Parts: sequence; structure tokens; C-alpha cells
Amino acid sequence: MSTSPWSLPPLPTWETAHPLVVHIPIGVLAVVPLFAVWAMLAGANRRTLGWVIMVLMLVGTTGTVIAAKTGEHAMEVAEAGMAGNWLDRHADMGELARNWFLGVAAGYAAITIFSTIRKDKFKRAYWIGAHAVWLAVFGAAFLVLANAGHMGGRLVHEFGVRAPMHEK
Repeated sequence: MSTSPWSLPPLPTWETAHPLVVHIPIGVLAVVPLFAVWAMLAGANRRTLGWVIMVLMLVGTTGTVIAAKTGEHAMEVAEAGMAGNWLDRHADMGELARNWFLGVAAGYAAITIFSTIRKDKFKRAYWIGAHAVWLAVFGAAFLVLANAGHMGGRLVHEFGVRAPMHEK
């Protein structure tokens, strides 16, 4: 069977999609602090930026949920060999990252909704303070996510853990 250079690769199954989807939450969530600092410094547009951050958090957090779910299924078909303990630790860290971001997203939703409803009472100082506290929690959550990603990278590149990208 010859393949054309223009043919697309086969779509991965749910069990093998993990390597493709894990990069989405990391990439999306990595830019959120930049928008949060911009929102802290912005004047009249700060609430609009808050809603932009909310959308980014929704996309990134949804990505963590999908990454954790596909990771569970990838473990079923992975060839872990001697790295089984590392694989379990990576899975635990991925689930922890997902849980952190579910909480961080809910916290930001509360800030955004409260500031929209109470715009006359939610002064700039409160906005900056809420964002500063939120950014500290976000930073902790992102460290968990980065650690999970680093462990996944080590599993692949150091320990040679592989999952087929499509069914044979």
C-alpha cells in the first residue's frame, strides 16, 4: 500500500489521543498570567479582560479534564515495562492538576461574576488584590501541571513508555 505525501495520518482512538491533547491545557494556561497582570493594570477594560481570562480558563481547564481522562485510557494500552510506578505517579499528578484547575477556574469565575454584578462596589484596589491572591493560587496549580507534564516527558523520553497512536 503506497501512501501519498498529501494523505493525512489516521485519527487516534480515545485511548491513544493523550499525547496529542496534553499540550493544549499547558499552552493555553501558560498565557493566562499575562492576561491577569494586564487586567490588574488596565483601567476601564479590566472587566473585559476578566472575561477573556475566564474563556481561557474554561478552555485550559477543560483541556486538563480531557488530558486526565485520555491519560487513564492511555495507561490501559501503554507499554510501561519497569516504569509502572512512575506511570502511576504521573497519573496521580495529572489528576491533581485537573482538580487544582477546576478549583482555580471556579475561583476566577467568582471574581469575574462578582465584579460584574457589583461593578460600582468592586473598586480597582479590590480587583488588584483579588487577582494577586488568585495569581498566587494559579501559580501553585501551574507548578503541579508543569510537574505532571515533566513526569510525562520523562516517561516517554527517559523510560521509553509508549502507547500506539492508532490501532493496527
